[in-house]
Amino acid sequence: MLYSSEKNRMGGLEWTAAKSKKPRPVESLILGDGAAENILEDVRAFLDSESWFIGKGIPFRRGYLLHGPPGTGKTSTIFTLAGALKLEVYILSLWGPRMNDVTLQELVSAIPKYAIVVIEDIDCIFPPGGDRGDFGSLDPHGLPLEENHIRESRVTLSGLLNVLDGVGSDEGRVLFGTTNRLEALDPALTRPGRFDIKVEYKLASSIQAKALFERFFSGTPESPISSSSDGEGTPGPDAKFHRDYLCMAVEFASAIPDQTFSMAELQGYLLTYHLDPRQAVRDIRMWIEKELLERDRLEKLRKTRRQTNFGVHFHPADSPSPAYLRVHDGDAMSSTAFSSTGSNGDLGLLEQ
Repeated sequence: MLYSSEKNRMGGLEWTAAKSKKPRPVESLILGDGAAENILEDVRAFLDSESWFIGKGIPFRRGYLLHGPPGTGKTSTIFTLAGALKLEVYILSLWGPRMNDVTLQELVSAIPKYAIVVIEDIDCIFPPGGDRGDFGSLDPHGLPLEENHIRESRVTLSGLLNVLDGVGSDEGRVLFGTTNRLEALDPALTRPGRFDIKVEYKLASSIQAKALFERFFSGTPESPISSSSDGEGTPGPDAKFHRDYLCMAVEFASAIPDQTFSMAELQGYLLTYHLDPRQAVRDIRMWIEKELLERDRLEKLRKTRRQTNFGVHFHPADSPSPAYLRVHDGDAMSSTAFSSTGSNGDLGLLEQ
């Protein structure tokens, strides 16, 4: 069950049930080998360790900061893990004219124990230095926030830190935060005790693209079927298509530039060909060319808007195309950090 905050009769905020979502299999997350499973096992270990935390005098809470470009699976990971763990999810929005440090404290105090708390796009709310009106205040797509939108949130950084691990904090919850720009966060937010584990999400690798294609078309009428022969030892049409299908997945993945498109973008493309995998492979290179041209056009618009709003002059050498910007490993947490892709495209646990 998902919960969000809504206005109550007294003019304040309270939690209301937003929707119920059917649990999604963890294996449906195409992040790479072991990433989602590593987080899942870590959360389980935490929930099973309450007596140990109490015995050692350590606050019983755990925080995960998922960082990386939009569309790489951060939010999907949270909801999938919640389903696997059978935990309720509370979406904590820090925006709105009624949201301030007092209402934030009231809302967080009302969240039951053994629940997941989600704060999305923290970089848009608390840029470095806490000045929301400066050039660092950007929306999730990297565009400057409008002034009237910026002023909608009255939550201060100190107020948020207080509910995370200060005197006003509660224990027994699992906190997830998401950000598209880890480097834009105030260091006070990212230290262990608030967000203990940082998980990096990157744009799609060829391995992920191949896995997405295979999973996407596994349920279509001409997808691989269990039988592979005609009963007399001779490969039947199903077996032939299975070979063609695997070749199509490899060809599709080989056309995708590494670390350039998000999994959400690739999924959106495949949706238009959900019954025709062959055509999806034939058209992929043309789609890539169009998408990269559109990115260049949008980047020029962003530069123009920034120049108009802030009087900042950009030069091509100073502002690389977002198609080639990368978020690399952030500072290590107290002991361990996860990465959604290794140097070879695999996922794994990084020992710091």
